[in-house]
Amino acid sequence: MKRPEIRVATLSLLLVVLNVPALSAHAAEGGYTNYFPGFYGNYAMAVAPDPGIYFSQYLYGYGANGGRKRFVQNGEIRTDAQLYVAMWAGVALKVFDAKIAGGRLGLGGWLPVTFQHVSFTLDLGSQSRSVSDHLTGVGDIGILPVYFWWDLAKGFHIAAFEKITAPTGTYNVNDSVNNSLNYWSFDTNFAATYLNEKHGFEISADVGYIINTKNIVTEYRTGQELHLDYNLNKYLSAFGVGIEGFFYQQITGDSGSGAKLGSFRGRAAGIGPSAMWSKAFNRDKGLKSVLLTAAWLYEFSAKNRLKGNFVLINLMLEFSHRRAPP
Repeated sequence: MKRPEIRVATLSLLLVVLNVPALSAHAAEGGYTNYFPGFYGNYAMAVAPDPGIYFSQYLYGYGANGGRKRFVQNGEIRTDAQLYVAMWAGVALKVFDAKIAGGRLGLGGWLPVTFQHVSFTLDLGSQSRSVSDHLTGVGDIGILPVYFWWDLAKGFHIAAFEKITAPTGTYNVNDSVNNSLNYWSFDTNFAATYLNEKHGFEISADVGYIINTKNIVTEYRTGQELHLDYNLNKYLSAFGVGIEGFFYQQITGDSGSGAKLGSFRGRAAGIGPSAMWSKAFNRDKGLKSVLLTAAWLYEFSAKNRLKGNFVLINLMLEFSHRRAPP
């Protein structure tokens, strides 16, 4: 596999760490959090990208059914939840020329727009009421304030980054569905990649730990979360195929007066196929490369959460003001 195509693929991780409220349902307020399976694991995960500016258009789809599982949202107990989501997100990333502590530095952010349709049964004690609603709007913005990559010897690469989700979307405790979770999330991540360029083989993994603040409107604090995303990939010139998987575990229970169902925790796992295509251009300025990736993840295990399917498509454009070094 040619080196430019590997460098094109590496930014797929950076440009999919997005925030989409009301997606995957965990043991947490509303049954979901700011961790989304599949967004952290992709091609050449920890390989340092070339300096430049990157823009991405990201499409995401999710459908799930919670059955009789109960969760708390907006101070209400809900069950029989069904959820369908479609999302577009615009992402920008800057990777700098200079190295710090021997690693390359980047930073960026994103803005998601989502369509959500949700239906559930409202538990009113001796009575119940069915509710169905939908919403389209701008979700919570995300920030990547620091991202470091280190290319080591013999095909090994490591990376570290911080993902911050800010509660900037609209939120109303009286609405059935919202564009925001109404709390901050701080997600610290470490990633590693072994890439054999001669044989076009790769194995990568990312481990992240999320700390959430309290939703001050509902007095509900979602517990701390641990997630693992991994992939096995095979490169075939400009094309690649792979297998992605994830494991999620809520480490601490939910807390606060709003946690009416107690301090329960969520757990989930999933796996599925992925594919990529990349094209590099020999230009001093302007568009330098194009990357297209697609993945499908089947959630085969879920506890205290919805269980569903994820579809992810990412189109990324890389721009540079000069020719990258060979």
